[in-house]
Parts: sequence; structure tokens; C-alpha cells
Amino acid sequence: MSVYKNLNILSDKPTDDMQKEVHYFGLNIVQESENFSVFDYLMYLSEIGLDKLSHKEDIIAVGGTGLYFNAIVKQYSLKNTDKNYRKYLENLDLITLQSLYNSKCNSYSPIDMNNKRRLIRSLESKNQTISKSQLDFNIPKNKVGVFWDNPDTNLNIQKRTAYMMNNGLIDEVKNISNPNRTVMQAIGFKEIINLNDNINLIEEINRKTYKLVKKQRTWFKKVDNIIFLKTNRNSTVRLNMERLIDER
Repeated sequence: MSVYKNLNILSDKPTDDMQKEVHYFGLNIVQESENFSVFDYLMYLSEIGLDKLSHKEDIIAVGGTGLYFNAIVKQYSLKNTDKNYRKYLENLDLITLQSLYNSKCNSYSPIDMNNKRRLIRSLESKNQTISKSQLDFNIPKNKVGVFWDNPDTNLNIQKRTAYMMNNGLIDEVKNISNPNRTVMQAIGFKEIINLNDNINLIEEINRKTYKLVKKQRTWFKKVDNIIFLKTNRNSTVRLNMERLIDER
């Protein structure tokens, strides 16, 4: 979510002070009304030459989205995206999209035929061509990263939600005039639009965040080359990260 502009609180972006200390990439690179896919993300990384920079400097990828993790670690090939075709698909109704999918993607794995977003992504993928270029990150040979399963996660989530609420989360969401489908799926967006009771709003945001963490934990436990740490000691995590960097 942090790739989108005007979602500073909703995506809990690094503060101005944090950004003065560390050079962050991938923040505020598209408008909240624009669609943005994992391949758009890879194109962005390629354009700024971050993979080349990783051979000269220490770079840490931070986040919880498994697909983006795989895209970097497994070095997905870039695809040439036709943005005009994407815009054309987005303007079609569900029945027309279903018809197009049946004619063009009948060999694909079954998907939810009532989900416009899935239909559009499948059709778009079918229309894309593989680029010859591929990202080449300097990645550790054995273990590639750390999943920090903090025993204090639920408490930290509660503190985070309270902080976001106290710093203008509701106003920020209500000022977003033309969000895309991805932004509308962000935890907190629909809750703020649909709920007027702040107590229930906070409880719902916390509940959905707990659920997301559980989903991420399950996903990353299946990744063999991840160090899974269940600790509330920052020093333990830091030590393991330093070892990974030294092993490159």
C-alpha cells in the first residue's frame, strides 16, 4: 500500500524523521486512483536500477506480501504491460469480461468468474509479452531473510491502530476521492467508510489485522529459505539480519 500517494497513515509509512535516517525506495510512486501490479513494481525497481545497486550497497526488502517477496527472490521475468489495454478492460462490464476470458484464457486455471479484478488480471496477463530483461539482485545464497514472529504482535497492532487513529486516519481516508480497488481493500478503508462508532471501528481494524498477520505467518512458514524467529528481542533479529548480509 505504501506505493500509493496520499495514504501516509493508512499504509503506516515511515515518518519524515525515519526517512531522513534511511533512504527508502517504493514510497509514493503512483496516485491512489491508478492500478499497480507486482510487475509494475518490478519495472519500477528496474528503472531505478535497484538490483544493480544491491551489488554495491546493503539493501533490505521489508514487508509482508508473499507475491512481492517471490518476485524479487525468485527473480521473476519482467513483462511488457499495455496500459491502454488495461484501461479498455476496466471499462467493460462483467458479462463482456467473462466472454473474453472464455475465448482467450480457456486453458488457464479456474478463477472466480464473478470477480472483475481477477478476470482483468488474467486477460491482461494473456496479452503481455515477456521482456528479455530480468532483475539481478545480490541475494544471500542460503537463507534469504527473516520472518519476525513477535510474541507481542497483538499488543503492537493495538498500539499501531491507536496511533493511526490519533494521527488523522479517518480524515485521510475520507479525503481519498478516487481510490482504486486495491486501495479500497486496505484494512481500515471500508471500516472507516461504513462505521461511525470509533470503538467498533478500532476493534474491526485490529481484528482484520490479526487475521492478516496469521495469514502471513502461515505463508512464510512454508518458505524453506526464511529464518523464522519467535522473539521480542530486537537484538536477536538484528544479529540474524547482519549475518545474512555478511553471507552475500
